[in-house]
Order: sequence, then structure tokens, then C-alpha cells
Amino acid sequence: MSGSQPFKAVADAMAAKRVTDKCPMCGTERWGLLSTSDGENQFPVVNTAPKAYLLTCLNCGFVRTHIAAVLEGQEPEAP
Repeated sequence: MSGSQPFKAVADAMAAKRVTDKCPMCGTERWGLLSTSDGENQFPVVNTAPKAYLLTCLNCGFVRTHIAAVLEGQEPEAP
């Protein structure tokens, strides 16, 4: 994983937690961090869900979701 500063922080947090880089669909290890037009990198998955990072496989487009609070070392908020 490589890329922008927010992506590096997410990648580093995932590496510290020993999260695999392999895409479960195609097996490649190339990921991108989805963001909004204003540069926000955390998304509510649904209106009541905690913020999450959305990563997409740059080969097949598979999207994986990681709760931001967990990667940032916090307890996730209850919905």
C-alpha cells in the first residue's frame, strides 16, 4: 500500500494490526483510499453507523470497509 498522507496513515494502522493486503477477490495488493471531493476520507456507511475508511482494489474494484475508530486505536461508537 502506498500513496497520499491519509492513505499512509490508514495503511500503517492496518499493518500494525497485521491486516492482510491481499484482495479477497483477485489476490492483488494494490489499494486506493476513497475520498470525497473535499478530501474527507471517512464515510458514514449508513446514517447511524460509525465513520469508516473505504478502500478499493485498484485491480478489480472490490471495496473493503474498516471502522475508523478501530484503526485509530479507539473503541468504535455504538450505532
